[in-house]
Amino acid sequence: EGLNWALEPQQEAQFSNNTGGALHCAGRGRGPAVTWHYQDGRPVLQIPGILEVLSNGSLWFPPFPSSRFDPSVHRGTFTCTISDPSGALISRPARVVAGLDEEYEARAEDAVARVGGWALLRCLVPRHLRDIVRVKDWVRDGSVLVLPALHR
Repeated sequence: EGLNWALEPQQEAQFSNNTGGALHCAGRGRGPAVTWHYQDGRPVLQIPGILEVLSNGSLWFPPFPSSRFDPSVHRGTFTCTISDPSGALISRPARVVAGLDEEYEARAEDAVARVGGWALLRCLVPRHLRDIVRVKDWVRDGSVLVLPALHR
């Protein structure tokens, strides 16, 4: 039997900075080697306390304090390559989404409108959370102002 996947990385790994997470990769063949690369082709190297390449071929993202958040790792896209003397296989891209378990403040941006006119409201969240925080509802005095179906 030739080189094939025993375990191809999942398309997305979501985890919290308090729990850590992993991408797994393994091959079948004649002693296949496992290597990891960033989406741009750079090889993945160990970053102590942030990113570890395990001997079983997995990438381990250990729990980390929010101050050590690294977008190139914690919002990165990776590929796994398995290879043996017969050739190599490159996995589909695997995206990592590490959420930060921390308190943050979301606030409405100031807007000006005429009485009875339209106003565009924007919800402001910290930059590092923009791609994972979604506005569900706008509420004023306990009443929903905008229906979720109207959100873009």
